[in-house]
Amino acid sequence: MEVLYVSKDLQNNVNGFSMRVSFILTGLGLLLMAIFAGVANSYINKTLLANSDIRLGLLGFILVVILDVIVAWGLYLILKSANHELALLVFVLRLVYASILACSLMPLIQAMNISNGAITAEINTEMFVQVNLFTNYWNMGLI
Repeated sequence: MEVLYVSKDLQNNVNGFSMRVSFILTGLGLLLMAIFAGVANSYINKTLLANSDIRLGLLGFILVVILDVIVAWGLYLILKSANHELALLVFVLRLVYASILACSLMPLIQAMNISNGAITAEINTEMFVQVNLFTNYWNMGLI
């Protein structure tokens, strides 16, 4: 089993950022991603039940995509001196996931466009279909 050694340089500074700042921003980003994703997902499901606007849920997921890119960068900074190849792999995989999540938002945008104006049973059904597409695409990205 390989033991990772963290040098004194890493403990103090990584590309002009203190390690403490990198750890705090990455941890805070992960925490905010979990909160925003949970709230946005709950909001979208409640929106379908209440026949209301889906924009707030969409905004929450856009924030999750942005935070995921920031977290990918932070993890890369933290891990690169211990194992550059592994840090790069983590960075690329997080960016791939953020890209999949960003692409999976297209059905939510479609649902938002559908919902402009009066909400009828037919429109609500179409919104439900679009939200289910989003959920399926997002779940594929989580695998």
